Amino acid sequence: QIDGEETGTGTIIEQNGNTYTVITCWHVLDTPGNYQVITPEGQKYQGSEIKNLPNADLAVIKFTSNQSYPTAKLGDSPAVTPGTSAYVVGYPDPIPGIPERAYTFLSANVASQLSQGEKGYTIIHDNPSTPGGSGGGIFDVNGSLIGINGKSISDGNTTKVYGAGIPLQFYLATRNDLVVPTNVTPPQDFVSVGQRKLKAKDYQGAIKEFSQALVSNPNDIDALAGRAEAYYWLDDYPQAIADLDTVLERNPNNPTFFFYRGYAHEKLKEDEKAFADFNQAIRLNPQVTEAYNNRGVSYNNLGENEKAIVDFNEAIRLNPQLAGAYVNRGNSYNNLEKYEKATADLNEAIRLNPQLAGAYVNRGISYNYLGKYEKAIADFNEAIRINPELANAYVNRGASYIILKEYDEAIADFQQAADLFQQQGDTENYQKVLLLIEKLK
Repeated sequence: QIDGEETGTGTIIEQNGNTYTVITCWHVLDTPGNYQVITPEGQKYQGSEIKNLPNADLAVIKFTSNQSYPTAKLGDSPAVTPGTSAYVVGYPDPIPGIPERAYTFLSANVASQLSQGEKGYTIIHDNPSTPGGSGGGIFDVNGSLIGINGKSISDGNTTKVYGAGIPLQFYLATRNDLVVPTNVTPPQDFVSVGQRKLKAKDYQGAIKEFSQALVSNPNDIDALAGRAEAYYWLDDYPQAIADLDTVLERNPNNPTFFFYRGYAHEKLKEDEKAFADFNQAIRLNPQVTEAYNNRGVSYNNLGENEKAIVDFNEAIRLNPQLAGAYVNRGNSYNNLEKYEKATADLNEAIRLNPQLAGAYVNRGISYNYLGKYEKAIADFNEAIRINPELANAYVNRGASYIILKEYDEAIADFQQAADLFQQQGDTENYQKVLLLIEKLK
């Protein structure tokens, strides 16, 4: 991963003693600032000696480490012909539902190799990358690096979107021309500015920039995906879905976009649609951990807890550190009245992430069913300490107080929950809690 003023992906292409050279796209590094290289195990290194090719979208960044890292096996990009099978890798930017950048490995078919291309882009393939994936490698079936991925190209006639990469041989033939960039100013095109505003969490500003880009090119997949992400962070899920519908019409081979849309449907409680999108994400890439986790949530919402547990098991197998999967599996076990198993999962979730308020709520529910009401109240207290806006924590603590016949405390908790539900626009739960309060009074 490459992180800094902008984000992207790179490939270790050379080692000289303790110094490693990473190849990526120049547009990943063309905003002046501080950049880090993050190796696959999560180690962060200060980036240095950034150089670029003036007439191409290629750059290198170096880092120094005493650790041993493999360099890429170099392939033969001139041998790439239309129909060649390839793989595109990258670390897409995080969005709601995927809280961190995760490695993606996508199949692609080379559509053509041009004799000339703008800024070196001559490899055309059928799987455009997602934001954060620019600069990632294109590999052949033998695992050899054949190109650097970094651009999307739309076909105005068919509205289909292609990915584009720069052949490795272009870099090898011109690497002596690499220079230290001077007098660099950040690009001012609408998409680049929108992406910088997105990173700065100026979501309304980002939407404005991406919308401007789409006026001149309605098929700009980077603008559509960026605007969808901004809508996500603003909780405007219908607008995010509308943009992702367009993205997926043009690029139906990228599992990340199906996951994004599935997550939005899940937030809108459109579980059948969410389930279908997570199915597609898993079909396209069986290693998408969060897709199993979220499909499990959809199964839970549909009342199919046993199927949900199978998905949570797979998510945990792929990533044993995924605290949310333990929370969700614990919820399934609670639904199946397997409270001891639920408690064990929630203990593990809390060990992995002691600040996960939902884990305390679910464990408190387990303790309530196990008759351990004081422990339940302690867990609800902790959940409220972490997130005072968590209405369900007040509801469940109120339920514990009812069992202990502490009715004034229960009414106070239900009233707090009702106020929060009302503020959050959750009319259904607001009405339910009001009824509980009336019964207690």
